[in-house]
Amino acid sequence: MLRLIALAGLAMTMAGSPAAVAQDATFYTVTYVEVGPVLAKVGAAALKGYRDASRKDAGAVHLDVYQRIDRPNQFVVLGSWTNQMAYDAHASGDNVKKLNEKLGTTLAARPTRGSTTGSRSRRRKPPAPRTRSLRSPMSTSSRRRRTTASLR
Repeated sequence: MLRLIALAGLAMTMAGSPAAVAQDATFYTVTYVEVGPVLAKVGAAALKGYRDASRKDAGAVHLDVYQRIDRPNQFVVLGSWTNQMAYDAHASGDNVKKLNEKLGTTLAARPTRGSTTGSRSRRRKPPAPRTRSLRSPMSTSSRRRRTTASLR
């Protein structure tokens, strides 16, 4: 019985406090952007510039932009940040303001945003998205229809 109590105490000590885990949580964001049907090239150029500039922001772990193949005026921006404070600093920064100015009149709908946090200690490498580059031909042996492509 004494061993069980000692093991439980050791396990609780090793687990750490929940506050420490929350401060070390990676913050993930997903933003869907849709521009007017004839403005796909304008939207792609604006989002590429945003992606390249935002990757240099402090706290940015990963940021990428994908474009739908069958509807080229629809985009998704995937980002991961060291914590929510880093994302909040980015969201109020110049890169977001410049993107909003560029896309202000071209948007077909308001951007849809989603976010979540995850612990770094349990973070796994995300699965490879089912996408293809705009430059490479699509494989005819693919069973699933691919609907997005990475902006390069």
